[in-house]
Amino acid sequence: MVAPPTARDSPQCVIFRVTFQTNLALQLRRGFHKIHNINQMEDQIEQAVDIAIQGVGDPAVRQQALDFCNQVKASDEGWQMCLAMFAGDRKRSDAARYFSLQVIDEALGRLNREQLVYVRDHLFAYVRMGSGLSQGQANVNVGQAVSFADDPVHMKNKLGETLAYLFIMTYTEIWDTFFYDFERLLESPENQFGNPRAADLYLRVLNDIHREIGDTLIIRDPAVQSRNNDLKDLIRNRDMARLADSWKKILMYYKDQQLEPLATEIVNNALRVIGGWVSWAELTLIAEPEALEAIFNLLSSPKSRIHACDCLSEIVAKKMYPNAKFQLIQSLNLTSIIHTLSQSADIEFDERVAKLANSIGSELIHIVETESQEFSANCEALLLDMFPLLLRYLGNEYDDTSSQVLPSVGSYLQLVRRDSKREKAKINPNRLTKNTADQYENFPADRTFISDQRHAVVRSILEAVMKKCRYLDDQEWEEDEDGEFCELRQRLKNLQDMCASIDNQLFLDDVCPVISQALSLPPTADWRDIELGMFELQTLSEAMRSGALSTVKTGQNESPATQAFNNLFFQMVASDAVAQCPQPAVHLLFMEIVVKHSSLFSQHNTNLLNRVLEFFVSPLGIQNSESTKVQMRSWILFHKFCKSVKPQIGQVAQLLVDSIRPLLVIQTEDDTDSDDESAGSAFNAQLNLFELSGILVSILDEASATNGVEQTLQPIFTAVEKAIGVSPPNAESITLVHHNLVAIGTFAHGLDGSSNKLPDGILQLFKNSAEVVNVALDRIPDTKVREAARTVFTRLVPILGSSILSEISTLIQILLQRCSHAELADFLGFLGHLLHSFRNDEGVYNMLKSLLSPLCQRVFASLEELSASADAGNTDDKVLKVEIQRAYLMFIMQILRDRMGGAIVEDKQLADSIIKSVIHYASDPTDIYTCRSAASCLTKMIQLWGNGELEAASAEESVFDQGQKIDGFEQIVLEFSGLCWQVPASSGFNLQDAQSKILVTELGNIQKHIYLKKGDQFLSYLVEQYFPQIGVPDNAAKDYVEKLKTLENKDFKKYFSAFVNELVK
Repeated sequence: MVAPPTARDSPQCVIFRVTFQTNLALQLRRGFHKIHNINQMEDQIEQAVDIAIQGVGDPAVRQQALDFCNQVKASDEGWQMCLAMFAGDRKRSDAARYFSLQVIDEALGRLNREQLVYVRDHLFAYVRMGSGLSQGQANVNVGQAVSFADDPVHMKNKLGETLAYLFIMTYTEIWDTFFYDFERLLESPENQFGNPRAADLYLRVLNDIHREIGDTLIIRDPAVQSRNNDLKDLIRNRDMARLADSWKKILMYYKDQQLEPLATEIVNNALRVIGGWVSWAELTLIAEPEALEAIFNLLSSPKSRIHACDCLSEIVAKKMYPNAKFQLIQSLNLTSIIHTLSQSADIEFDERVAKLANSIGSELIHIVETESQEFSANCEALLLDMFPLLLRYLGNEYDDTSSQVLPSVGSYLQLVRRDSKREKAKINPNRLTKNTADQYENFPADRTFISDQRHAVVRSILEAVMKKCRYLDDQEWEEDEDGEFCELRQRLKNLQDMCASIDNQLFLDDVCPVISQALSLPPTADWRDIELGMFELQTLSEAMRSGALSTVKTGQNESPATQAFNNLFFQMVASDAVAQCPQPAVHLLFMEIVVKHSSLFSQHNTNLLNRVLEFFVSPLGIQNSESTKVQMRSWILFHKFCKSVKPQIGQVAQLLVDSIRPLLVIQTEDDTDSDDESAGSAFNAQLNLFELSGILVSILDEASATNGVEQTLQPIFTAVEKAIGVSPPNAESITLVHHNLVAIGTFAHGLDGSSNKLPDGILQLFKNSAEVVNVALDRIPDTKVREAARTVFTRLVPILGSSILSEISTLIQILLQRCSHAELADFLGFLGHLLHSFRNDEGVYNMLKSLLSPLCQRVFASLEELSASADAGNTDDKVLKVEIQRAYLMFIMQILRDRMGGAIVEDKQLADSIIKSVIHYASDPTDIYTCRSAASCLTKMIQLWGNGELEAASAEESVFDQGQKIDGFEQIVLEFSGLCWQVPASSGFNLQDAQSKILVTELGNIQKHIYLKKGDQFLSYLVEQYFPQIGVPDNAAKDYVEKLKTLENKDFKKYFSAFVNELVK
């Protein structure tokens, strides 16, 4: 049934739908060779292509058209139909012709010799006709009306690409005259290369051939790369000399044909060909004086100078021996030529000249690094002539242009640094004095190891880099740290670090005045100058931290860098230019710097400390309403700063608490409107204020602290009560509950660091918090709320201890009933943390005994469900199953480590289930991590229960229910030994894998612990029963039991690994 046309369907679309559904699919199934009306079939293909690419109409029809096009591509006869359509006597749509070439491209690789000859003959006949010549072969017919001369650029490029693919398939054996045949098309009555249509296509084909076989930036399959190398060798032997001659002559002819419409495009394509092919062609074939002069002259042509510049860059970058490269650069005289190219209004051309200058500089630096000293000296002299040019482009106002010369500038600094280090290594350390930190304090100055010329260049680089680091007068601050200028600044900072590592004093002499002058400016000065000073102060700080600047003390004196930085740091703190500057960039840098160097504050400069604290709580810091980024970052930095200067805060703590409190109101965020990396980023930043509030409250006196806690928690209680009253709970109410509960835990974490016992009033408020959490948990059965509840109790336990055991019991019951498979691993981790926190509390031990059986039942049930789902192919459940297995084993190990193993063995049925599960996981090495965890659990069980009763791990320890009998365990301990031999011998076990080796050592640990518990009984079992079963020779068995008796545990595990390796060979 044919669907009725929609209002948006074109008549063409309607016709196609009808004809496609009634005729076309049937024709395709029968095969093209059975189709009698070829023109009608071509019409159908053209219609299908045109409909497939249009953006309107019936989607179902477009999909039908697309499916049909794909069938044409995949069919054995499609390429013939498309070849006929492309070169036929009707000018088809550009889309249909482009599609035809795509079909031919895909078919070339599967065609036989005869078919490739067929394609060659018809395409080349088409090219001849399009070039204005006869088709050349009587047995080949192509359309008289078709020509590529008037095609759009993308169609010409596609034809060139197809011919390049055809070249790759035929040049070796079928079409060895490929280049010769094309060159014959170039002739005209006026000139050997005077046919512009042919010249244009010829160069496009050459560019595509290079892209396919010569472009080293494209990573290719080794087989394809080998084929390409063979083709390049064949071209060099057969045609390279003639090809290079044609490029040069085309270039020289068309650069003077100003009236020819295609002349500029031909010249530019010729430059691209030369620049591409020079990387694998003999340079002498290309770099002839006449051709080079033509390229140099084109540097003054507005239409071709960019391409000429790129061509010269490729010539300079060609791989050559250093001596030959130096002679090339000298002969080209590019340094002088580039100096004559003044910076112009053409931004793109400036960028390309900068790239050329960088190529020359990089090549010269490479020569200096690799050649003899005498030869390097001549090369460095030429390099020094280049540096004013490099620095000119480094200082260009356009960042893309500046970026072009950074590689060569960086390479030069690396060269100077390397040579300087080499000279420093020649110093006799026996003549030097070390300080108490074992550092040389009288090492000669850096300047000693650098020549005057190099010193001057390094200084000029440093000055240019600092100027470039300044925001332009018309440039605004980039809040995004990934912005282009911020990225460039980071690269420039790396150059400054290299300058600092070359000569510390030079760096300090040049950078410190810039910083000091910026900090001395009036607040009304241009913010860009103040910001530059702050940026350079941060750079100075990071250079000290990275080691680029020495911080070695001289006697009792700090290093020059440390002294300079400390002075500038306190100048910054006291600077009105910084405190009153309206630019957020300056505020952010100020806060970042004071946080990193908060250790400089002490009881001796509390006035400066208070100035910083005032800044943080002002509208420039945590109260900032102008920049969300600055405000959120200031919350994080203020927390870090106060935490580090807590001993010095003292009496101002209450003022800080009062300043923070208005910011503790929690708002939900609209995920869709958030511009941050995640919708929770603002809340995560706000949590820093909650923890900071707790830190500051802990400094206050008892009454003020209690009041501060109440004023913080009460609004949270109110917000939670309001949110849980929403029925049914919605996304906003759930998020509010989650955020407020997490805020309680974070606030408690801040108080947890208090060295004094918290007042009873505060403890009661937090006990109330635990109750609020359980009420919220009971009312809102949501994953986010359960996650928040676990977080809160983790933070409350260190404060409240065993006084909230009742609330913990309630919490665990709710979580156990409601947690999903995905939450189970985290729940087990949470329980393990609680057990460790109360490892000496008998009440918690008793709670565990009542909890463990239903918990294990829940774990086993979840694992069974997940296993079934994983077996059915659900990869997410497979991953989740492994996570729960590992969490479960860690939980069992935590019980054993915290001396609560009695909770496992009290119920024999439960104990059997747990022991069997651990043995099961320890027997399956397909998951090495799980297997290793299970093996560790077995080791611990043997250590604690190996004698058939609960024992402590050492005489200094005790366990709950010590001495309790464990029925049956003593008898099965010997059976654990079998695991130690079965696992390494299992199929697929790789003894050379690092994780497998660790597992084997743990298995050796099991062996040692069984022996420590069972003694000679175990040795007899091995020698008389087990080893004979698995075929261990008598002498090896005797040696093994001897080592098991005598070696210490560490040495035995190494022996066991070696023994197993020999056994499983």
